[in-house]
Amino acid sequence: MQSLALKPHRLPQVAPTLPFVRNGFQCVNEATMVQPCQNSTRKKYRCFIQLAILTIPALMLLFPEVKDRLGSSGFFPSVHRNLKHDMHSSAAKSFHGAKDALDQFVVRKKDRLFLNGEAFRFISFNVPNLHVVEDETWHRVSQWEQEDALETISRMGGQVVRIYPMSIVGGLNNGTYTHILGKGMYNEALFQDLDRLLVVAHRLEIRVIIPFIDHWEWWGGVSQFARLFNASFSDFYESPLIKAGFLDFVEYLLMRKNTLTGQLYRDDPTILAWETGNELDYVNDDTPHTNTHLSAPLMLPSLAVMDKWTSELAAFLKKRDPNHLVIDGRLLNNRDVSRMQLLDPHIDLISDHFYPNTDFSFEARLTRMLSFSKRHKPFLVGEFGMVSSQTMDALAKRVIEEPAVAGALLWSLRSHSAQGGFYWHYEYDDFWAYHYLGFDSNPGTEEKKVMAVVEKHAYAIRNQTVPAPTIPRPPKLIDGSTTQAIAWQGSVGAQHYELERKEVALGYQLDTGMTASGADRTSTWQEGKWIRISNNLSDSMNPYVPFMDATAQPGKIYEYRIYAVSSAGRSAPSPTMSIHASSAASRP
Repeated sequence: MQSLALKPHRLPQVAPTLPFVRNGFQCVNEATMVQPCQNSTRKKYRCFIQLAILTIPALMLLFPEVKDRLGSSGFFPSVHRNLKHDMHSSAAKSFHGAKDALDQFVVRKKDRLFLNGEAFRFISFNVPNLHVVEDETWHRVSQWEQEDALETISRMGGQVVRIYPMSIVGGLNNGTYTHILGKGMYNEALFQDLDRLLVVAHRLEIRVIIPFIDHWEWWGGVSQFARLFNASFSDFYESPLIKAGFLDFVEYLLMRKNTLTGQLYRDDPTILAWETGNELDYVNDDTPHTNTHLSAPLMLPSLAVMDKWTSELAAFLKKRDPNHLVIDGRLLNNRDVSRMQLLDPHIDLISDHFYPNTDFSFEARLTRMLSFSKRHKPFLVGEFGMVSSQTMDALAKRVIEEPAVAGALLWSLRSHSAQGGFYWHYEYDDFWAYHYLGFDSNPGTEEKKVMAVVEKHAYAIRNQTVPAPTIPRPPKLIDGSTTQAIAWQGSVGAQHYELERKEVALGYQLDTGMTASGADRTSTWQEGKWIRISNNLSDSMNPYVPFMDATAQPGKIYEYRIYAVSSAGRSAPSPTMSIHASSAASRP
């Protein structure tokens, strides 16, 4: 754990981690700092200004209420923005050059969220694959896939996305290449992917909810973290050693410096909130509880233990990071909201997940939760799904009607894959993850209807109407394609694709000054005409199937280009790709 103790007569040790302290005072050297003020009025003012510039950040560190008062006056945000721009390279400046709202933190006032004095509410998606991909095979996520997913969220009117908790070694689905590799051991490559996610999200004006740990074992959860300390699930919430190890991980996240921007996570407004965990379960007594989704029966913590653990973690978060919201990530499952959740000043949002696993409708569950949280804390439907589009529509309308509900996040969205097609993820009861715009290849989930419902309400909760469709960006043919398997990276909002081909005829001419019998031949290209060989390609099949050009003649060279098509029109063509047709007659 990093010490936050103060040294005499100096700024706090944590000062270098704050952008407005670290590089904001380059114009003031140590000599200037210790020089006594001169008698000249102009020099007095200069010294006073320099002293104020140096003193204000220190006061804000020591006394958060000073920062709050400056922020409300409008002084602190402008100073913070200017100094933050000074600290970054030109590449990072473009990251921070979005709208001013993206440089401000969302704040809570009683049971509402606000951004720059205006209500902040959202309807959007959970996207589990944004920082590591579990589908097909466990692997790192690419920048292109992060951009595709977040562009989808943006296109649908979403302002927020919730990712899945950090993966832990030993989970059921992930093997050993995880975010948490051992006690105090963290996978730098995977966290750099999270760095990049925050950069992309900022550019697209989307805020991210980050849960710390999972109750379940899919990616590694409470049980796997406890095993790092040779302990079991039941020890996680009460063992001082495990709790200290967990806080070490939490502090690692808070104090992590983004490798692309140089900004600490705790100072990044792109992060909407920290969530204590995902579906952290408990009971009202210490009765052993068996759950078929876990590898062995376990002893869930009591309500009192869960309250204590959550309160301690929330206090730790607010001490280290007073700017970000804190979401209580326990699974209520229609149970009472505890008194601690309502009264603890360090907890900002109450959350629950709505699935058809109780006898109560979604609307009834929301009404019940509001009977506790209203006038105290905003309520968040952190996940909902596995129901009909009509049920989703009814819940979304109810969310919009009730200002004390901060938002609702549908489970879950999958992006295009960089290798072509979409990622597909099966849930249960014939429900699959969703894809934008919605396709007939995913009929059991009413995908088209669900996408339309979410998009409509995502804009409605912001008092906006759904904008007209736009022409998609050009797709891209994937390197390594052959005439038997032409694959492409899809475009957000594309309904289908059109593929064109052009034959490149190879002719020969003789070098001048040589006889025909002895001349060396040099190649010259003769361009053919573009012809359309498919006007209704889809990338929504499960599994994805690249296009096979059955009419390509072996031995010839062809150029290909592809277009994305939506109801708004056809995109510009992709960059062309040359492919030498092989003699293979069928797909390998």
